Amino acid sequence: MTEYSIHEDSTGVSVEFSRVDGNRRQLLDALKDCREGRCSCPTDEYEKLASMEVAVHDDRMEIVLKPRDGSTFDMAEIAACLDHTIGEPAKLQLTAQVVRTPPRGIGQPGSP
Repeated sequence: MTEYSIHEDSTGVSVEFSRVDGNRRQLLDALKDCREGRCSCPTDEYEKLASMEVAVHDDRMEIVLKPRDGSTFDMAEIAACLDHTIGEPAKLQLTAQVVRTPPRGIGQPGSP
């Protein structure tokens, strides 16, 4: 089963898909419209998007989303968009995990 996790930090959002071996082409096809500016997502998150990069590795893929200046992504809305974009059309079984990373230096051991 393909799984994804969403990680947020101060620069944007990264989505890592693991166990994509049999679903790689379906995932890339499902994300193609979004990369080309034709997003059918039921949220307004696409309007906040400045850039999207897709990297393909052995059995995983990573998407890096950068927001427009002054915008921040809503992680629940990103998850809803991912479920819509790749869950239904590609008919993939997905599990999701959202991880928020605090800005560097805040709340980390050894920070001032």
